[in-house]
Amino acid sequence: MMKMIHRSVMLGMVLACVFLSTGLQAAEYAVVIHASNSYSDSPDTMKQVVKQLYLKQRSEWPNNIAVKPFGRPADDVAHQAFLRQVLQMSEVELASHWISVKQKTGQAAPREIGRDSLLLKLIAKYEGALAVVAMEAAQSDNIRILFTFDD
Repeated sequence: MMKMIHRSVMLGMVLACVFLSTGLQAAEYAVVIHASNSYSDSPDTMKQVVKQLYLKQRSEWPNNIAVKPFGRPADDVAHQAFLRQVLQMSEVELASHWISVKQKTGQAAPREIGRDSLLLKLIAKYEGALAVVAMEAAQSDNIRILFTFDD
């Protein structure tokens, strides 16, 4: 009986190691903008500027292009990664922020788009646009990857 328990424990440990080493790779995401938007800076500065633009604390890119941010649905994994890694906020903090912005300025949260393909079309259409997509989807004409991040 003891040998059987020992074998079961060992098998479980081996399977867990195999799963952890192959199945939990970090997903990579890209903040994408229109290809004609020439804005560039250090990675930390770009993250801070994107945060300000997305949260509508700024209305223009540093190169004077009017911003048009697009969001993702709250249950979207790219949105959740963006919250943690770029905005550094929880979903509750973000919701509270948008309530405050609506009351103070009348502005609403960025329009939520669920599909990467539609987001890429919108980014290609608007010069000041920005959005987050899965890295593997960030291959399209008329868009440029501003920066990438892992989750």
